[in-house]
Amino acid sequence: LGGPDFAIEVVSPDDQTWDKLPFYESVGTRELLIVDRETWSLELYRLQDGRLQSVGTSTVAAPAELASEIIPLSFRLQPSEPRPAIEIRHRDGQPVWTA
Repeated sequence: LGGPDFAIEVVSPDDQTWDKLPFYESVGTRELLIVDRETWSLELYRLQDGRLQSVGTSTVAAPAELASEIIPLSFRLQPSEPRPAIEIRHRDGQPVWTA
């Protein structure tokens, strides 16, 4: 049946997240958001010519907005205590969630 249109992968110690990219490509995952809690970064990958290519990174130092082309959401890492927060925004600007 193929893979998901949009997936989120949360990096865990020793799970080799980036080694899974060929699997996501093989099942046709159109977008993949990787949440790395060790470096506190978000990276959005998009399927282009059969390969998942990085289209952007969001960090606390550079909180770029990563807009999905598949779902009507964007993601951005924001400074927060006790840890950074992930801001999720609907394409029309409202609502906004923080995780």
